[in-house]
Amino acid sequence: MPTAPTKAAGLADGSSSATPWPRRSEHPDPARRMTFYLGIPPSAMPRVDVPTCVSVSALLRCGDRLPRAKAPYLLDSGAYTMLRDHGGWTMFVEEYAATVYRLIDGLGHPPTAVAIPDWMCEPWIIHGGLHRGHHYVGTDLDVPIHQALTTGAYVHLNNEHTGVPWMPILQGHRLHDYLDHIHQYARAGVDLTRAPLVGLGSVCARQGTAEIAAIVAAVRAAGIDRLHGFGVKTTGLHLYGPHLRSVDSYAWSKGARLRLPDCTHPGPCNNCIRYALAWREHVLDALRHPHQTSLPLDFRNPTNPNVADTKHTTDTPRDRKA
Repeated sequence: MPTAPTKAAGLADGSSSATPWPRRSEHPDPARRMTFYLGIPPSAMPRVDVPTCVSVSALLRCGDRLPRAKAPYLLDSGAYTMLRDHGGWTMFVEEYAATVYRLIDGLGHPPTAVAIPDWMCEPWIIHGGLHRGHHYVGTDLDVPIHQALTTGAYVHLNNEHTGVPWMPILQGHRLHDYLDHIHQYARAGVDLTRAPLVGLGSVCARQGTAEIAAIVAAVRAAGIDRLHGFGVKTTGLHLYGPHLRSVDSYAWSKGARLRLPDCTHPGPCNNCIRYALAWREHVLDALRHPHQTSLPLDFRNPTNPNVADTKHTTDTPRDRKA
């Protein structure tokens, strides 16, 4: 079992090294057979040299002071928080497209993919109520309608705004829901087997279960083998990581209860980019050791105490969460 990482990596000043990110399916290093997008707050984008994931909603809070992206990035829609707090989307699809255009222009270079304004299908999203300490407004719709709204958003955006790398997203709750959604896309003229990347939605809360592993296998059996997993953490990567093209995760922020050596900020590292980068290395290392089942982040015995300090941020990076 590998030991927990004790240094940050992937800082823009070159002070430390990170696992290289260009993926290749046949690469001898299992950690380089997929792209891992590290969920970060917008303020960290100019300082991070590894692929990142940042949400549209978080970027909107920057106003006119958008950061310049240093590395490849994936734009997440922030749909989970949107539906949790409002019971639906508060902007039309065309408004979302205009927002994405403005953000891309401000960030300096195009993203590798942009999540559409999709509609998750978890029961608490649909029916509302209290779940894991959060209140959900509820959409009062059902899974097929959520799927139809998701499909419609992709079809409109892909047809009307062809210059953006829109990522279609499969939604559902049970396995048959996802297969039904594939057929729904097909009836709308969308062949998901030809899409550069297809998101697998509504998996965050169940990402480490055999149920999601079965869904991944069934979707791949349908010919869709370029899958992106939203919010997939280490337990999910152990189960089906080799079958995904890419994943993103903000889980480091929730789990950061300790401090990296030499961090100058007060309190724990739950908003510390140095911690996030160290956590990324630990997750990628776990892919090389499939029997590892936890992330015992113990930074009490640093092997490299000379890592350059990185500004502590109080931004909240977790917009798509479970």
